Amino acid sequence: RPDLSQYRRLQSAEMGGRRLLIYLGYRSLRSPTALAKIRPGEFESAPVQGALIQGLLNNLLNPKATLFYLGVFSQVIGPETTPMQTALLVATMLSVSATFWLIFVSVLRLRSVGEALESSFETLQRVFGVMLMALGLRVAVSDDRQPIEGGFMEKEPVAERPSMPGY
Repeated sequence: RPDLSQYRRLQSAEMGGRRLLIYLGYRSLRSPTALAKIRPGEFESAPVQGALIQGLLNNLLNPKATLFYLGVFSQVIGPETTPMQTALLVATMLSVSATFWLIFVSVLRLRSVGEALESSFETLQRVFGVMLMALGLRVAVSDDRQPIEGGFMEKEPVAERPSMPGY
């Protein structure tokens, strides 16, 4: 007789995730659309050391970043990957993501980009609100797992990850 407690816990977590997505989308649609204007000199700039420590702690404690790196690493690092290859892959991934983040932030700080984002803020907020709600509803209606004895089974078999040459 299968133990369904694990399945029920997973269903509860998924239901919570669905509700959160729909709630965040709803809040995005209902929230005030006016951007807060920050006047020059209103805020003092933070000391560089404090900002660096805050950024480091934010990145180290951010579960989304951890899940992102785990997801990427699980695709390229296998049991046969040597420690040197693993270190090189980790260093490359961190370097690429840090570089793209710096470029992204630099682009957002351009006056023309800032003005374009500010002028379309209300539209962007509403579009992303609808997208969050749609994602939550899609997750709610797609139930592709079923309990079986000893765990879960996809209703349709999932293709195995293709092996990469050299890994």
